[in-house]
Amino acid sequence: MLALIPMIFAGVGAAHAQEPETVRLSGYVRSAANDEVLRTARLEIVEPGLSIATNRFRYYSIELAPGGYTIRVSRLGYETVTRDVNLEATTSADFALPPRPVSVAELTVETEHEPPDVDPGTVEMSVIQFDTPALSRLPVVLGEADPVRTLTLYPGITTTNDATTAINVRGGAGDENLILLDDSEVFNPAHAIGLFSTFNSDAVDDVTLYKAGIPARYGGRLSSVLEIHQREGNSREFEGSATLGLLSSRLNLEGPLFDGNGSWLVAGRRTYADLFLGLASDPEVRESTAYFYDLNAKANARYGATGQVMVSGYFGRDRLKVGSVASVGWGNAAGTMRWNHGFGPIFSHVTLAFSDYDYHIQSGFNARAVSLDSRVRHLSLSVDESWTLGARDQLQFGAGIGRYDQRTGARLPAERGLTSRDGGGGDLRVRDRAEHQQPAALLMAGRRAVRLAALSGCLFAAACERIVEVEIPAPPEPRLVVEGRIALVKGAPGGTQRVRLTTTDAFFSNRPAPPAVGAGVTVTDGAGGVYPFTETEPGHYVTNDLHARIGETYALSIDYEGDRYAASASLTPVAPIDSLYFIFEEETLVNDTAGYRAAIDYTDPPGGPDFYLWEQFVDGVNEPPPSSGNQFNLVSRDDLYDGRPVIGFEPNNEVVIEPGAHVMIRQASLSRRGYDDYYALFEQNALGTGNSFSIPPATIRGNVANTTRPERYPFGFFGAAEVSVADGIGPAR
Repeated sequence: MLALIPMIFAGVGAAHAQEPETVRLSGYVRSAANDEVLRTARLEIVEPGLSIATNRFRYYSIELAPGGYTIRVSRLGYETVTRDVNLEATTSADFALPPRPVSVAELTVETEHEPPDVDPGTVEMSVIQFDTPALSRLPVVLGEADPVRTLTLYPGITTTNDATTAINVRGGAGDENLILLDDSEVFNPAHAIGLFSTFNSDAVDDVTLYKAGIPARYGGRLSSVLEIHQREGNSREFEGSATLGLLSSRLNLEGPLFDGNGSWLVAGRRTYADLFLGLASDPEVRESTAYFYDLNAKANARYGATGQVMVSGYFGRDRLKVGSVASVGWGNAAGTMRWNHGFGPIFSHVTLAFSDYDYHIQSGFNARAVSLDSRVRHLSLSVDESWTLGARDQLQFGAGIGRYDQRTGARLPAERGLTSRDGGGGDLRVRDRAEHQQPAALLMAGRRAVRLAALSGCLFAAACERIVEVEIPAPPEPRLVVEGRIALVKGAPGGTQRVRLTTTDAFFSNRPAPPAVGAGVTVTDGAGGVYPFTETEPGHYVTNDLHARIGETYALSIDYEGDRYAASASLTPVAPIDSLYFIFEEETLVNDTAGYRAAIDYTDPPGGPDFYLWEQFVDGVNEPPPSSGNQFNLVSRDDLYDGRPVIGFEPNNEVVIEPGAHVMIRQASLSRRGYDDYYALFEQNALGTGNSFSIPPATIRGNVANTTRPERYPFGFFGAAEVSVADGIGPAR
């Protein structure tokens, strides 16, 4: 298809050559200071009274009758240039505008109504544009001018908090925006866990945000498209600048190429908090690292009257390491090759773009350590054409093709120890013991990563206190809450089956859940067996007659206060616990207390998917503290370790086992529905504790239905599971 483009353009040129009554004037508008092309310049042909604007590539093209014309070229922030042009044939002409500061006298504006914030006559509604001079005049955050954070000054654009650059456009989520840097997609536009964006203001030329009416050439996004162009550099003379800031330092160099027919630019930025961490007295802090850096580069060359070739690139990385506990690294790489050329009324734009984003999480730096790497890449080729049909009409068309490549996987250290890496690269040899330990470390990596991010966020956190009076509405009518599980304990086919019934209470209530007394509870199996449950204490219903079987389906029926509730569950097998033992862990920035933690070994059966629930009892008390990340430990699915041994897994590594304490761990099977329910429940417990400043709880509906009044649905879950039990005594220190 690309080979046909010159032929098409040649045909267009030939067709126009047969029409001597008009000639074409085209070219670029540039800055007289450094020869960089200027965005949104306007050209006025005085005699006919025509006015046109440069396109998004700063190119203009217009057909006129042969003769002499006076052309006036203007742009905000630059002097207006007027030139007489005698057109006898098709001509290319560039205009250079000298910079001019904008100064105005005092102005009083009176109006009877609010003018519209957009021009109803333009196709590009809800578009925000600004360039580097506008950015440099705005207040900065900690010495860093940020193009992305500047967008939040405009209506309809917000961030979730002050410590993130992820923008929410008109209520959309942060991941619903397409972000382009010189036509290359940027997957994660954030440094320092979101405090700064990846865009160095020294290298940015202009920023355009489409909040609505997104052009078709971008392929569409749910929320918005953010397009950022890098500066081309000074094609007249070499120049540079250096900036020393509170958090980072920047260096910018630029200069001419090919005797002024091109230019280049290189800009770099790096933070240096890691240099000060090495001066700390705490060895854990000295071994910690926290920094980010990025590098922007661009080169372009002009040929002929309207041709240009451009190559640009970006590379940036973040590195965060907390002592000997964990390390996190992530970064973006982007590259663009672009060819522009004007063929009479048609302007062609061909782009080859490459984007790469990866992150690396490493948990621990010992024989039990594990690393997790993920990467996404994007390669695209696009052809964009712009055909100027007249002074007011333009046709845009094109085609594109792209490919995404996404990889996620765990990697382990080579034969000795673990080498901290920023991410990516190379296969690693694995020892047998370490291979078995990988799944256990993966199960705990999510929780440690959450705590690591929270610890890092404390560097930028601030607190305030204000008394807020809240009018609390009356609590709604209580709902039934069901907690029931038909259990088959390995090695003990009999046993007591239990169902607990409670009711909901007021949100700010601190009393125990009110029991649901006087209910009728019955369970039936597929063979026709009926097992009534007896209330032994308020809200607790038991039976000793039901002997569970693997593969059997059990139906629960509850009659309570005139309503009937029903649920069913099938009993699935679980892998046995091979051993329970205790691992001593030192006090670190993540582990608040040194001591022994309970760990288990088991082998996941192949074939899956299998889902697990763990309960850890210490001296008879179930201890799953509701902390951020618990959902990664107390429930799990075997996607990453299907059919493999799991060695040294700690179901609840926040609980320190005291000497002589009796520890029992129960490993139960879950259905997919049960896994989703428990995961949501643990996650919600991690986010709120029931005080005035907790996140309001969401409605988590289980598998129990109210068959009498469906709108009065209950909460809770009824399941059936095989359970493997192991116990041990905490060792002396």
